[in-house]
Amino acid sequence: MNKLVFFFVLIISVFHAHGQTLVRGNISDSASGKPVIATTIGFSDSTMKFGDYTDENGDYQVQLSPGTYNVEVQAMGFQLFIDTIQIHSAKERVYNLRLIAVDIALDEVGVKAKIPPVQMKGDTAEFNAQGYKTTENANAKDLLGKMPGMQTDGDVKAGGEKVQQVLVDGKPFFGQDANTALSTLPAEVVDKIQVFDDQSDQAKQSGVDDGDRVKTINIVTKINMRNGEFGRAYAGAGSDSRYSAGANLNMFRGDQRVSFLGQINNINQQNFSTEDLLGVTGDNSDSRHGRYRRGFSVGSNASDFMVNPSNGITQTIAGGLNYQNTFTEKFEMSGSYFFNRANTFDRTLTFQNYYLNEAQGQQYNEQDTTESLNTNHRLSARLQYKVNDKVSFFMRPRISVQQNTGESIRYGVTSQENVTINTLNQMLTTELRAVSWSNDLMYRQSFDKKGRMFFVSLELGQGNTIGDKLLDASNAGTQSIEQFQQRAELDNQTLSYEIDVRYSEPLNDKGLGLDLSYELSNDISDYEKYTYDQLNSNRLLDSLSNSFNNDWLAHEYGIGVRKFEKGSGFIIRARYERANLINDQSFPSIYKTDKVFHSFVPFALYKKTFKDKSNVFVMYRTDTDAPGAEQLQNVLDNSNPLQLSIGNPDLNRQYEQMLRMRYQRNNVEKSRVFYFALNGRWSNSYLGRTTFTAQSDTVYNGVELESGNQLRSYANLKGYSQYDGFITYGFPVNLLKSNLNINVSGQYSKIPSLINDVQTVTENQSYQLGLSLASNVSEKLDFTISSETSYNLAQNSGSRGLNSSYYVQNSKMKLDWISKYGITVRSSLNHQVFYGLNSVLNNQVLLWNAGIGKQLFAKKQAEIQLTVFDILGQNNNISQDFYDSYYQEQNTLVIQRYIMLNFIYNFRVFRSEKEPQKKSDQ
Repeated sequence: MNKLVFFFVLIISVFHAHGQTLVRGNISDSASGKPVIATTIGFSDSTMKFGDYTDENGDYQVQLSPGTYNVEVQAMGFQLFIDTIQIHSAKERVYNLRLIAVDIALDEVGVKAKIPPVQMKGDTAEFNAQGYKTTENANAKDLLGKMPGMQTDGDVKAGGEKVQQVLVDGKPFFGQDANTALSTLPAEVVDKIQVFDDQSDQAKQSGVDDGDRVKTINIVTKINMRNGEFGRAYAGAGSDSRYSAGANLNMFRGDQRVSFLGQINNINQQNFSTEDLLGVTGDNSDSRHGRYRRGFSVGSNASDFMVNPSNGITQTIAGGLNYQNTFTEKFEMSGSYFFNRANTFDRTLTFQNYYLNEAQGQQYNEQDTTESLNTNHRLSARLQYKVNDKVSFFMRPRISVQQNTGESIRYGVTSQENVTINTLNQMLTTELRAVSWSNDLMYRQSFDKKGRMFFVSLELGQGNTIGDKLLDASNAGTQSIEQFQQRAELDNQTLSYEIDVRYSEPLNDKGLGLDLSYELSNDISDYEKYTYDQLNSNRLLDSLSNSFNNDWLAHEYGIGVRKFEKGSGFIIRARYERANLINDQSFPSIYKTDKVFHSFVPFALYKKTFKDKSNVFVMYRTDTDAPGAEQLQNVLDNSNPLQLSIGNPDLNRQYEQMLRMRYQRNNVEKSRVFYFALNGRWSNSYLGRTTFTAQSDTVYNGVELESGNQLRSYANLKGYSQYDGFITYGFPVNLLKSNLNINVSGQYSKIPSLINDVQTVTENQSYQLGLSLASNVSEKLDFTISSETSYNLAQNSGSRGLNSSYYVQNSKMKLDWISKYGITVRSSLNHQVFYGLNSVLNNQVLLWNAGIGKQLFAKKQAEIQLTVFDILGQNNNISQDFYDSYYQEQNTLVIQRYIMLNFIYNFRVFRSEKEPQKKSDQ
């Protein structure tokens, strides 16, 4: 490791730095001399775009490297300004602009002066908040839900894609937790919302596009609200001992911004991501299967942000801190800390029908009662330091500390044609602790010659999970009863590092360039598991224990060409990868495998921006994926003695191809949005699952199985593919003063698997048509009406008798009304109809929540509210899933009807910043 650090420092010390130019100026009305505020000035060359918003004085500033730039300013009420300037090496350049006002006829004022709700700026869709109306004290998520192409029910989505990052004025805000970020900011501070596909940090720092995209929302705040405090506090108590309290506080001081949030409740509100959950609470559900489509889950959506989690009832104590600041022109940082303590109780009923052959299947029924306590601390930061205008450093440290204790009581029955084969009674207790950290270090050096760049990065990561599992079980078969009392000690350690070196060289002055790259990566896993038989003098069980080391070492060499000009261009890159997979087991037996893989990994990207501001994006890429230590280690897992699992040390790496296409067009004049996306991926070395079901007492691959028992493992299989498409069309309905979104989507997948040594394919198809109408009536009335119809098909080639098709109709309505006397009425309806399933799942559910309240105080910043959850008492959580080797139905515990009295207080304190010194023209 010391050699790596020395190598990193040595490379950095070779290069010398040169300066950029600070371009600053003022934009004003040529006739009146008044400043033109909140307007974007854009500078673009053949590869990138730069820009800034004018402040309340019409001032802007931006850092530019020497070169030629196209300038564009489009301000409402003024003629479009276009210019070309040459930037030379200098510390500062003053560039003032005087815009010419448009002569508007009086009968056209109502049209011309209207703020366009949406504009296209290159690849970015920009929504003006003034074009959408929300009720008092609404948050940014409420505002976002009114915009065409946006979905905020469950996961936050834009154009059908999940939003993975939220920025505020271009700076990270609460990491990648979109729900937390959008729920924290009040709608009234939002000036614009920009939606775009952000590049990875590595691509942005290196200037070499790697194809990775992160769907991003950037919230541009109003200039007069960037200095002040705002937030919200609430508390509530209700029937059945329900309670909820929380607060968030935001302190903005220009570039320095601090946000606090906290909550405590027992009504399943968790506003943090699933990386807070260790996932080892004794639940033996097989999450590694490629679940394709959830049938339905009434009143609760299992999303990555765990708002109203679908499984069980959770008591939550959570808190967070977000900090960001630009200390100097050279140094800026942002960071966040999260704490989450979740105590969950769940009771789940599960039915599984396994595919055996064309004529029959095997059924498994289970009742699992689980209680778990999970505590997590997460700390992350981003720091950027510019030594000078040519040299910059970037660092991204992260650390996570988790602790989990859980207890699961399970009763299971395996049957075939209504004949019981075996039964299971067990208690599984777990106590696990995990610590992980990582740090990404990046260095970039640019040169006087435009397009010449050197970049090097070092990524380090380490993790350790330790703990114990206690299993007390009784397994009754047709011939005998077997007792288990076992204790397992776990110690899993991981270490990884990656060095990435890239160099770019311009080939001409028209945007054509050459990219060279080298990447060295190493992932090491040490896994130890020792299981003891407590019924037999604490004897070590060799078949359930092992000591295993997995080492994946890869070298990748790449060469590519790129050409970009005025936002359009292409990348073609050829990469060669040589990877070495070493598996080394020292207990219970000694064996070692050493495999070498040679892969050609091509990459291509094309994007085009048309004259009407529409754009198209196409990307083809290939990736390799090494099997994990858990998939490779040859040790038996008997957490469920009826459904055993074991790794396969003979696995090869997975080679996958992917194609992504996207087209979007916004009609600014008519406020219409059109978005189309199509994605596909396929592989002939898919890391799939194998399932063997014993028809009688037998020994399979060295494992003793009683009749009805299963053994699951892994294999490389051919024929995997997955495709999905999404179309959205949004437009205003002036008669209703609302915006209508029409969404059409579809998914198709083929998941290969081995069932009793015969390769089968599970095909899933799903097609959706959705409509959503969001009001834009007034600040006193807000409603959203939506409906989605879904048609689903599932079939398995080895057991066509279990094929299924079903419909799901989901309709929702949300209403917020504030009377002139401050009386508030809030109500939501969620109606779901299911047809084509079995008699248990064919039903209708109407989930109705409603509340009435009264605004308090002179500024109506507070509200007292009485709410009723699940008025009709119909809430449930039933799901249907089709996996590669079985079909599953589940019914989990949910919260039902309760009444709660809440007090909510919103505070806003904004102050104008000290006026800067007036700049003079030069």
